[in-house]
Amino acid sequence: MMFRWIGKHVDLELLAKRIEEFLANEKFKTSKEISNSKMLFLAAKKYEDIPLTILVTIKGKPDDLVVGIEPMVPESMRIFSQFLAILGLGALVLRRIKLREIYDRLEQDFLSYLEKNISDLVGSAKN
Repeated sequence: MMFRWIGKHVDLELLAKRIEEFLANEKFKTSKEISNSKMLFLAAKKYEDIPLTILVTIKGKPDDLVVGIEPMVPESMRIFSQFLAILGLGALVLRRIKLREIYDRLEQDFLSYLEKNISDLVGSAKN
């Protein structure tokens, strides 16, 4: 899911640090990649023996900012779980539903955190 803020004049480096803090507080191990147009955070952890991986992106400029968060679920897992559901192996389907619930909760927590921190960082970008 992508979230956009316009006219906030947010320091993107400070926002990136806040996002790293959020991921660390959620016990994710992260790697960060920076290009001239965006920042990417790949974050992974285990939750009840379920591997979770998300990709967080920051792109844009201080006055027109887009932050995205998306689960990194392999396509093969999606197709395979649908196939198993047809065969009646519902345990894997239940695991996929639980994974979706975990990602949905994380996305909502992330959005709440982002909104608070962007409000705190309004006007923080250097001219």
